[in-house]
Amino acid sequence: MDYYEYSVRICMALLYPPQALFLASVQEPVLHLEDDATLAGHPGESRMYAGMRRYLYWVRMAADVVSNVRKCDSCARQRVRPLARRSPLTLYRATMPFQDTAADIYGPLAWTAAGHRFILMITDWFTKLVRAIPMDGTTAVDCAFVVLDYCAAAYGPPDLLLSDE
Repeated sequence: MDYYEYSVRICMALLYPPQALFLASVQEPVLHLEDDATLAGHPGESRMYAGMRRYLYWVRMAADVVSNVRKCDSCARQRVRPLARRSPLTLYRATMPFQDTAADIYGPLAWTAAGHRFILMITDWFTKLVRAIPMDGTTAVDCAFVVLDYCAAAYGPPDLLLSDE
């Protein structure tokens, strides 16, 4: 063995330490010890496998790690799940004052001296003007009367009135 081959073996031994081969009877306890490690705290599939493959080896080790993590209750509670797909939000562009408006009801609140318990908020999207009108009830008829009396009578009927009620 010449000097070059000897130095390559030393470098390989330092970079890739020898892996211990485990029998099937010892694999399950090793997986549980690695998953419940005090400092790691349920590292997940990829981190657990990356930590184990440096020093351990057995056939189908990656599949066993994935299976163990998927069976672990604590890992399942901490697993990050992808968000459900949602449609993109649409942007409403206002081009003129009082053309597009939004209305929303705030309440129920404490009763006022005048007997009102809700507030209807009407917002113009172009000017950002907000009108807060006190109301007794929240029926569709009550809201329509308030919008007609306070918004449409003063500024004209809007082309679009957006409400979630």
